[in-house]
Amino acid sequence: MTASPKAEKLFSFEFLALAFISFFAFSNMAIFYSFFAYLGKIGIPPEWRGLLLSLEPLSAFTLRIAVLPLLHLGNAVKAMFLALLLLIFVLCSYSFATSILAIALLRILHGAAFVLLISGSLELVAQFIPKSRSAQGFGLLSIATLLPYALMPLLFEALQRSNMGDTQIYAGVSLMILPGLFMLLVLNRRLKTSLRGVEAALMKRPNLSEVWQDVRQPGIVLLLFLNLFVYIAYSSSFYFMKNLALSLGMNDVSPFFLISSLTMIAVRLFAGSRLDRIDKVTGLMLAVSLLALSLFTLPRVSSPLMFHVLAGFYGVFLGFLFPLLKSAMFSISSPNFRGLNSNLTMFMTDGGYFLCPLFGGMLLAAGQPLSLLFGICAGLLLLCLPLLLFLGKMKHPGLEVPRSP
Repeated sequence: MTASPKAEKLFSFEFLALAFISFFAFSNMAIFYSFFAYLGKIGIPPEWRGLLLSLEPLSAFTLRIAVLPLLHLGNAVKAMFLALLLLIFVLCSYSFATSILAIALLRILHGAAFVLLISGSLELVAQFIPKSRSAQGFGLLSIATLLPYALMPLLFEALQRSNMGDTQIYAGVSLMILPGLFMLLVLNRRLKTSLRGVEAALMKRPNLSEVWQDVRQPGIVLLLFLNLFVYIAYSSSFYFMKNLALSLGMNDVSPFFLISSLTMIAVRLFAGSRLDRIDKVTGLMLAVSLLALSLFTLPRVSSPLMFHVLAGFYGVFLGFLFPLLKSAMFSISSPNFRGLNSNLTMFMTDGGYFLCPLFGGMLLAAGQPLSLLFGICAGLLLLCLPLLLFLGKMKHPGLEVPRSP
């Protein structure tokens, strides 16, 4: 029996299909980069905007912890199929939601659909990434999740200039889910062969004592908190970059997302397998330090040119940071818990996406400047440095530079 089918091969059909589905999943999230501004356009009071924005990640955050003990290879595809159908319903329903209560309910459903889709995908994809190529694998997989952030703001801004409303665009994006549904049906047929011979333990949910033994490991706990701090900081740029650009006199924020996303993609394409040949702790310390500097500097630039130059550096730093974070968790996890631990990192990601817009919205409603919010997020990144130092002292073999045989 084997714990990881086709573990020696990275570019399997299953890996590529799951990347394809992830692209469509994140396209429906990337289109909401200006949702905070949209809430203002339809007259939602300032004190409610941060909460409504954060309800989607809050829903994902709370539901994921309930879903994780129940999700396994045997039911992951069913969860993903249900999620895609729910996403179509939610995206088409924003046109009819104009009250605070209606928008709140949709944001909760949106988060539920997203967490089911991504949790199922991670449970599956963890079985098709070789441990020796984990940083490269997660780097390539993340390209599928980054492309929407490069393309969807451009599409959104172009459609708005052609007089399409925000909710019309949300509904139109639901059409992009249809190819994902087709790919999932094809993938489901192939998985019956691909997963044949996989250990029985992977095809059913782990018991609570096994989960507890896994999450109590110091290295796992440290990496989970690192993910939380990083994603609180990262979500500040996603949710509030539109407002920052407007405050700096720029109406179109899509070039920032395009430049930063393309540089992230370039790093992951050209770094490739080299990410698996560096010390992960040292790489993470360098990446979070430089990312903190870029977040601190962004609200203080004086020209659009410098703003867009910083977007490039910001993308480079994230291009190294995210695959190293995911690879670190993958490398220190036992095979039976790689899917679970990858989903636990997403649990902390949801926490970051919830906490930042919630408290960021409160800061802005209180009249505080965006520079304060970005400065706080930069400080959180610096808090990662002592955690990484402690993680490095554990001398876990999965985090060090691989030795030549």
